[in-house]
Amino acid sequence: MCSISARQSGRGTSARRDKYRRGNMPMIALLPELNFDDSVFVTASNRFIKAFVATWQRIPADAKNVIMDYLGLRPGRAFLCFAMDLGDLPVEPLGRCSISENEIVFTFLAPYIQHAADPEGVFAVIAHELAHCHNHAMGTWTSNEAEEEQNTRRLAESWGFHPEPVPNPELLAGIERWKVSRKLEFGEHTEKRVFSLS
Repeated sequence: MCSISARQSGRGTSARRDKYRRGNMPMIALLPELNFDDSVFVTASNRFIKAFVATWQRIPADAKNVIMDYLGLRPGRAFLCFAMDLGDLPVEPLGRCSISENEIVFTFLAPYIQHAADPEGVFAVIAHELAHCHNHAMGTWTSNEAEEEQNTRRLAESWGFHPEPVPNPELLAGIERWKVSRKLEFGEHTEKRVFSLS
């Protein structure tokens, strides 16, 4: 077992490389009740694990406690996806937090995680999705999408993260080129597929 970071605030901040299986998917523990499938996108997965640990360390202790308690009620899983294809949004999201009665599923756009030049943008996306989880836990989540996004941006900003990372056009073009070149290899690993396996 190789710990990527030390435990902070007694609330599980170390991502652990010890593998176990959930269903047919190998997972690693990012937090005691949040597991990550690192089996598909090796480079992006390694970057994501480091970014998650760095993000978690910066979140205030009281917010970590809220998130950890909520994950205790609804254990979470995190996945990287070739495409974020749930819903019919005009712009592909960089991340998503989906909460059901029994679990939380975090999905992130793998090519963005892999190719973003500024790690702060990756940290901000992870923090944003964790902020959605926090809103659910606190009972402040709203089904009004515009209001929820605004509240989540404000919360992530109060934690010290950029409120709305916007990839530059060059990065977006690079992501699209990567998708074209890697479609045969990774194209089936989409967000829709994650939910069809859940």
